Amino acid sequence: MFDDPKLWEHFEHACAEMGVSTEIALKEKARELRYRHFLRCVPDERLKDHQLETFVAEVLGRRPPKTLIDAVRRKDRERTLTDAELLDLERRQSMRCRLCGVLLLGEVRAHVDHILPVALGGTSDLLNLQLLCSQCNLGKGAVLDWIVGAAYATSGAVVSCRLRYCVLSRDEGRCAVLDCQRRSNNSEMTVATVVPLSRGGRCIFDNLRTYCVECQHGRLEEERFRVLANLRLARLR
Repeated sequence: MFDDPKLWEHFEHACAEMGVSTEIALKEKARELRYRHFLRCVPDERLKDHQLETFVAEVLGRRPPKTLIDAVRRKDRERTLTDAELLDLERRQSMRCRLCGVLLLGEVRAHVDHILPVALGGTSDLLNLQLLCSQCNLGKGAVLDWIVGAAYATSGAVVSCRLRYCVLSRDEGRCAVLDCQRRSNNSEMTVATVVPLSRGGRCIFDNLRTYCVECQHGRLEEERFRVLANLRLARLR
């Protein structure tokens, strides 16, 4: 695949260290490059519409395709959805947040989010809209995709809204526990460390996974029993 066999060997070794297949790693890199390509073609908001084609041509060094010009052209601001359109979105998502699956009822207010942000050329058509809870909406902000929003080295005592969004989006709302079929369209999801903080784990992107609340409760119980067992052994010694 690569002209330099040593480069491919280095790539395979890096994938093995991270515990991901070469296929997944290549797909992620291609995805990142596509979004970076798109983002560099999005102009400053002060640019006039009639200057857009010249700007994109300068960025690319060639005449841009019309589809790209249309994609990066700034659209009208969001409109108010009709009751019928809002009901359609609610039914489509079973009244759950698209990312974390929390029920959008009571105190959990639904936010209408543009999948492709308006600031990056997104429209207010229903196909570009989704319902998110306030926490997921805050975490997503105007980020185009988790792959360009993930800060791999960011760490803290708690998981930030942005980091939480990136993990949920990467995992596509699926529980990380083997054989668990729950996902955000039928259960509430949470983001938690793979290696717990109590055993030296950190709240960084690659030590975080999406778990359904049921499986996470079981993981917490297992960790509690582990701690108690270690305490008993320490007393016996």
